[in-house]
Amino acid sequence: ARAFDPSGPGGGRFGAAMPFWALLYLLATWLTASADRGLVMRPAEVHFIVGGPFRSPDVITLNLVRLAFRSLISATVLSLIATAYVSSFPAALMGMWLLIVVSLLIGMIASLSARSAHTMSIKRLRRLVSMFALAGFLMLIIQAMGQLREHGEVPQISTVAAAAINTPIGRVILPPLGWMFAPLSSANFFPDACLLMPARLAVLGLLIAMVYALGGRYAEASTHRTDQSVTKRQNALRSGIAGGAGAASWTRRLRVPMPAALGGIGSVAWMQMTHSLRILPRY
Repeated sequence: ARAFDPSGPGGGRFGAAMPFWALLYLLATWLTASADRGLVMRPAEVHFIVGGPFRSPDVITLNLVRLAFRSLISATVLSLIATAYVSSFPAALMGMWLLIVVSLLIGMIASLSARSAHTMSIKRLRRLVSMFALAGFLMLIIQAMGQLREHGEVPQISTVAAAAINTPIGRVILPPLGWMFAPLSSANFFPDACLLMPARLAVLGLLIAMVYALGGRYAEASTHRTDQSVTKRQNALRSGIAGGAGAASWTRRLRVPMPAALGGIGSVAWMQMTHSLRILPRY
């Protein structure tokens, strides 16, 4: 990574491989049931919202704002890790944020759809989609490796990822991902990445509209998903997983310096960063 030159041939290889890595991220979050983690709130927030005079659109708006901010923090960390592979950190930050937000919104839509329709049918459909997606991804890798061997190259992770877009399956599924997350491989933040954003924000707007349309039982779905998350966390602590009770005890005491108030923005940022720091052992 330290020897990587974004302006050299490797930079073009990363640009060609970007849709493959985006597909891998989306598929991983879907298969690990992490896609609907956007519904998770803190237990105290659930009690406050359920007991208050809040309509579903208000709860959805609050959660979407929180998710946008948390996604920005996660995207910042990932972009810092990827600085050796990208030409522009702001452009990579924008692309990472888009990737995380899209994965969260798709998971929320799938989870809310399961509560708006026949639950068992949606669950079976989700299993079928997961099986077909995993099989298609494996076929994509096999085809990419075959193409590399035909050209006399030794298949490696980077070359397989770059060659995937030229395979029969890759020509169908990867171009939309390459278009949506194009800021990740943009050479410059302005004007390249900035000019790419309006159309991508329009797609985000459509996904958000679907969340609002399916959000009639949003509070119920969020409460159920939060209870599941809390139960899994408690089981993991009791079994010594996710850092164990000892690790959890010292992380609960961690704090970050309090920034300026800035009309309440600083307090919200402090709360989110402190919470993210304290739950690190579970990852």
